[in-house]
Formats: sequence, structure tokens, C-alpha cells
Amino acid sequence: VRASCLWCHLLLAHGMGLNVVAEGVETQAQLDYLRAHRCDEAQGYFFYKPMSADDLEKLLACEKPEGARQ
Repeated sequence: VRASCLWCHLLLAHGMGLNVVAEGVETQAQLDYLRAHRCDEAQGYFFYKPMSADDLEKLLACEKPEGARQ
């Protein structure tokens, strides 16, 4: 049911000319599904866990913050 609801939301938003941001992506499978269904953006623990301001500065400076994925 969740997948069909997501697909309907994507179709509706894209039909209205809107971009879609998926929140809470935690697995490669979720990201693959979103990409296959043309979701525009995604965020969540799959990419990064919450981090300190210092670690964010490192990330933005292209340095590896603590706890980043390999």
C-alpha cells in the first residue's frame, strides 16, 4: 500500500510541475525505488546521520566528517 501511495503522490506532484523530496530514506532499496519512480530529491539516514555544526563544516569543505559512510 505504501508504495502505491508514494507512486500516486509522485504522479500528482509531477503533474502539477512540482519537485518531490522524499524524507527518511534509510536503505539502498528505498533509494532505488525512488529513483525508478523519478523522485527528484531524497534525504535521510542513508546519506548521513545527524551531525554537529563542526562536522557539517567539514562535509561542506569536502573533508570526511565523523561517522560518514565509506
